[in-house]
Amino acid sequence: MNSNLRIDATKMNALLLLLLTAVPGPSEPIDKLQYTSDNEARAHWTPSEGTPPVIAYNAAAGHALQATAPFASMPEIRRVVIDRKVTIDLTAASAFTMDVNLSHPTAVTHLSLYFHSENGWFAGAARLSGKGWQTLQIDKSAFGREDEPAGWDKIDGVRIAIWKSMESRSEDGAILLRHLNQTWNNTAIVLPDSDEEEWKASFTSADTLEEMLGELGVGVDRISETSILTGSIGKRTLLLLPYNRPPDQVGAVIKRFVDEGGKVFLCYSIPQQLQQSLGFSSGEYYRPGQGEPQLESIRFDAADMAGLPDSVEQASWNLAVSKPVSHGARVIGWWYDSQGKPTDKPAILLSQRGAYLSHVILRDDWEAKKRMLAAVLAALRPEVWQEIVATGVERAQRIGHCRSHQELVATIASEMGPTGREQMRAADVAFADAGRLIASGKGFEAYEAISRCRQLRIDAYLGAQPSPPVEARAFWEHSGMGAYPGDWDRTCRELVEAGFNMIIPNMLWAGVAHYPSDVLPRSQTFAEHGDQIEQCLTAAKKYGLEVHIWKVNHNPGHLSPREFIDRMRNAGRTQIDVHGEVTDWLNPAHPQNFQLEVDSMLEVVRKYDVAGIHFDYIRYPNNDLDYSDFSRQKFEVDTGLKITNWPDECHSGKLREAYRDWRANQITRLVETISGEARKIRPGIKVSAAVFADYPDCRDSVAQEWPLWAERGYVDFLCPMNYTEDDDQFIAWIEQQRNLVDNIPLYPGIGVTASRATLTADRVVGQIHITRRLGADGFTLFELSENTAKTVLPAVHASASRTEATAKYSR
Repeated sequence: MNSNLRIDATKMNALLLLLLTAVPGPSEPIDKLQYTSDNEARAHWTPSEGTPPVIAYNAAAGHALQATAPFASMPEIRRVVIDRKVTIDLTAASAFTMDVNLSHPTAVTHLSLYFHSENGWFAGAARLSGKGWQTLQIDKSAFGREDEPAGWDKIDGVRIAIWKSMESRSEDGAILLRHLNQTWNNTAIVLPDSDEEEWKASFTSADTLEEMLGELGVGVDRISETSILTGSIGKRTLLLLPYNRPPDQVGAVIKRFVDEGGKVFLCYSIPQQLQQSLGFSSGEYYRPGQGEPQLESIRFDAADMAGLPDSVEQASWNLAVSKPVSHGARVIGWWYDSQGKPTDKPAILLSQRGAYLSHVILRDDWEAKKRMLAAVLAALRPEVWQEIVATGVERAQRIGHCRSHQELVATIASEMGPTGREQMRAADVAFADAGRLIASGKGFEAYEAISRCRQLRIDAYLGAQPSPPVEARAFWEHSGMGAYPGDWDRTCRELVEAGFNMIIPNMLWAGVAHYPSDVLPRSQTFAEHGDQIEQCLTAAKKYGLEVHIWKVNHNPGHLSPREFIDRMRNAGRTQIDVHGEVTDWLNPAHPQNFQLEVDSMLEVVRKYDVAGIHFDYIRYPNNDLDYSDFSRQKFEVDTGLKITNWPDECHSGKLREAYRDWRANQITRLVETISGEARKIRPGIKVSAAVFADYPDCRDSVAQEWPLWAERGYVDFLCPMNYTEDDDQFIAWIEQQRNLVDNIPLYPGIGVTASRATLTADRVVGQIHITRRLGADGFTLFELSENTAKTVLPAVHASASRTEATAKYSR
């Protein structure tokens, strides 16, 4: 690499970081947690539940609050708890952050943050991992309620709790805390309080806006219309109304926000109170007549707006047409019809105070529409480009598993060929260009440059990944229809061409099957599209792809016929929670349910030449289930123990451990039975399971004792669902799992689009890199869809799976 270029890039890196951190972030301290003496610290923070008094930690690097975790010397303590009285309004906050440093990371599991409000609490939590300082963030949306808190505007206390790990009961440790802050984003989406059908378009449009802004790097919060009355706008500067008709009081607050300098972007509806303030007329309804050309695109006429595309496709079906009136309002985009002819209908208006789109924002022409959105919002609030570029710089520093550019260079230097070296040189040029452009106020051009830099670094990273010849490469497929419904051939071909050797399609649930089952109700998917197992197998065998049929155990899910679920409920075969609420989940202890699970999975083994069968939801839903009368009676018969106070005695009393053991036995005996019978029917078949990442917590919470299944040989491989965007957590889970299971392969699950994780393609490859480095035997991605086939398969094929591999079934 050219040394002069490296020096220039280093200088520009420093300049970029200086420019992009010059504007303070949107946050305010709740407590800096930096005290100069123990007495001062103890005057603010009070311990409870046996926690020792706090200590003022002073070091050259700065001050912090130290809490002591006496988990070895005081084994009865299950958590460290400290409290502080405050008076604060947190209505406008969208998240809370705090720096934490652990002396013994294995001694603790997670930190809970509580805010007290009169008669109750708001409670949130974040997992802890690794030594050194880490910044925890807990989104406000993740907070639950305990008892009856009065509201976020009436916070009168803060509690911090650090929970002991069930695995490590003999370690004392110290926890350092600093910088407890409330944070928010400058941009917020305002949503109606009703979720009735009338407002479906608003929520759909909000989802689209949020996803586009997320990809651009603009942080956005969601606030409700009524919360605006109690101050949720806070210090934000830009509001997005995806389709709103707010009550008069709410409209008046938003009007005051605009009159005081705030900016608004609206879609499809302009509240009457805002028309004069924004400079737009009221919207006039328009819909193309029958037989007339339909609306198809927006073409722009605003050469002065950086980043605005020439046009975007948008197949809108009706409009609320507004016209410019005042405050410098003008039309920047016009509607064109399906014949490519202009209409006289304004599509987007822009004034000095806001912007208006005469329909809701749709998902067609995604990339061009992202550019449109960025350009319009930046015209209202120019620092949007700085925010976008700042995020771009951050993303360009973190590629794959590498957390800095220096780590990236060190990681791939020895593996790069000529193409990779040229890509890294070009990336440095683009990075330097971004610095010069942002310094000269050319935000859009800087965004293009930093995006180009990041993509070049990704390409170099992907090209430097090894591709071993022995490795399981699997994809979970959730719909049971493949990435392209009706075309299993294309799904299997693309997987094999991308270097994968295994697919795990979800073909049956507790109450439905996508094939002609004689045991379970047949699905609508089967009725409309035929036998999905047969179609999948035919295509897979053509291309040499292993098929492991996935069943969702015990959980009927949303596809099971209502009559099936009602029949199970009426027969007393579903679970009841500790509060007496009847659920739809089948009770694993009920012998008829046990037999239904056995018969349905073995039916697949008998009828189809599959490589394997795969358990999922092989557990209870949580530790509050099952507390039905049936389970009580069976527990007493199985154990010989007599219950005198049901269900409390088994849920949290003296029989708690015995009941947890009994629940785990119900799940294990099912795995044992099906595994043994399947191998008799089809020798050589592989039995596997998707399991929770955190053992032994999952044994206690959902009765899943998967290390025992491995130890006894009931399963041939395990796929722990290690769904996280936090690579430290991902590493910690795999290290623990490898220590727990050493006799069968592990194919860790990577959450590409899971509920707890969404990973870009390079981050997926980064976690594949981690599985290999830690000695796993393969990987399993969740989940296969048309989108992940388009975005993830090419990246993995260009890197980790560029050559063929054979799955490994032994240690």
